[in-house]
Amino acid sequence: MFLETRKENETFKKYNKGGMKLKIIVIDLSIGEVAAPAEPIRAEQGWTVGELKQYIGEIFNLDPSCMRLVLEVYNDGRHLPNDASSLKGEGLYRKHTLFAASDSEDYERQYKESSIYRHVEAHVNSILLNITMPPLQEPTPALQPEALPNQQHCTIPTYFKLG
Repeated sequence: MFLETRKENETFKKYNKGGMKLKIIVIDLSIGEVAAPAEPIRAEQGWTVGELKQYIGEIFNLDPSCMRLVLEVYNDGRHLPNDASSLKGEGLYRKHTLFAASDSEDYERQYKESSIYRHVEAHVNSILLNITMPPLQEPTPALQPEALPNQQHCTIPTYFKLG
């Protein structure tokens, strides 16, 4: 299901039959932050990659002239460099996730040498673990850290950010 909201003074856009639902993850390359969660948008199957960039630029206030789109496909990122390609020709049919970043300096680099490439690769190759720790108990004298001289202590970080 796709629910769109609008402000009081806005009108809903007309959607044609056969549109597709996409999820957009915006990457702010200036601070190295990947927006979460992905934002749902609706696109038309007849659009080109350039038209999709224009639409994403309007929604997320990004410059489409230096925007890169990367399609998430089976835990891999596939760069969509050709603005004239149709979405259908690029393999977008119904539901897909796209990464979007707009940075003029990064746009000048080859894709595999760009910051967006590093961020997408890190994101699609990450594993998220949710760990529930048992409540702390009072240690018994036999389990005091001093009683176990060879045991090393570690701290589990609660947040990881790409730098």
